[in-house]
Amino acid sequence: MNTQADLPVSSRQSISNIELEIVDRGVGKPILFLHGSDGVSPTAPLFDALAESAQLIAPFHPGFGHSALPDDVKTVDDIAYLYLDLLAARGLVDVTVVGASFGGWIAMEMAIRSTQRIGRIALVDTVGLRFGRGLDIDIADVNMLSPGEWAERTYFDPIHASPDLAAMTDDALLVLSRNRLALAQFTWSPYMHNPRLGRWLHRIDVPTLVLWGAQDGIVAPDYGRKLAAAIRGARFELIDRCGHYPDIEQPQVLARRIHEFVAAA
Repeated sequence: MNTQADLPVSSRQSISNIELEIVDRGVGKPILFLHGSDGVSPTAPLFDALAESAQLIAPFHPGFGHSALPDDVKTVDDIAYLYLDLLAARGLVDVTVVGASFGGWIAMEMAIRSTQRIGRIALVDTVGLRFGRGLDIDIADVNMLSPGEWAERTYFDPIHASPDLAAMTDDALLVLSRNRLALAQFTWSPYMHNPRLGRWLHRIDVPTLVLWGAQDGIVAPDYGRKLAAAIRGARFELIDRCGHYPDIEQPQVLARRIHEFVAAA
């Protein structure tokens, strides 16, 4: 008999004729985890923590990981519709959608279209909106930062910032390149936001939790507070000793906050 340890960490599944790499494990209420701008490892500690008491479904966005990127998938809207199709194809309801960074943008685009199968959303250091005007900068342009400044802004502990490229396998290097190319396609212009998204946030009619790394220097906590204020009934919470990626720096804390949010709802 296969044990959990014997099972593959991810699999390939076709959704709306698009082959996606998906991490799929655990039993309980369904959680759809949408990863951030830099992708995610299939063996991320957060996945173990979430799957302890939930059914975890974590797709790699089109073009990220080993997921296909068809020519007709060009915008964040396309990804949002794809994941709504994923929930429908599985017959899932009362789903908790957790979106980190770029994944939070996708989660909001899903929720303004339909919450028929979504029970609640958690937005973690999310991008997707612009609150500033003129030259005000809401979201740091990572392409303009030096490697050192990027590390300091992104992580509370910069030890997380520098993968050893020389030690990475060819497949890992390929995934890294695919992630960066796909991110550029979906977020380059306009940079990291949809100018029309704010107009429709009133359509998010499910409980919403906004979680933020207290030391996030890419998207500051004040942005998260404004986001929570823009979504009816949303609650804002900080995660200390954490930058832009709580799923990497504080996975156990993030998982506990999400489980508590699901249980309270």
